[in-house]
Amino acid sequence: MTVATKIVNDALTLIGVASPISPPEAEQQSTAFSVLVDMLNRWVKDETLIGVDALNPAVVPSAISGDINEAPWATGALKALLAEALCPYFRVEPSPRLNLLISEAHETLLIHGAPNPEPTWPRNLPVGQGNYAPYGQTFFPGPDET
Repeated sequence: MTVATKIVNDALTLIGVASPISPPEAEQQSTAFSVLVDMLNRWVKDETLIGVDALNPAVVPSAISGDINEAPWATGALKALLAEALCPYFRVEPSPRLNLLISEAHETLLIHGAPNPEPTWPRNLPVGQGNYAPYGQTFFPGPDET
């Protein structure tokens, strides 16, 4: 669980706009925060789960001092993916190190945060269709026949 300010400042540091010695300006933080909010809203819409658990989902902060309530595995991924999204805004080319972090962040997000869709079966197949097998054609059952 991290405050949005920490995620924003760390993402700006990853792309080289800020550093521990020279903190980001208010305008830079504002831009990064709006990108963070847009990204989190997209994830909520896509049902990407970065919250602690189902009872404590991630929160889209309304202020930069708001808590996101993300799971411990999501903090690093959130910083790297925000840094990736900020590169065009600040006209920065991602470094090889940042590209590696972004790649790992995408993988982590897919493993831990991607929704698990229910399998869907076709409702019906046209007569004579199916897959070929040595013992004849096999048809997929409908959803109510499984």
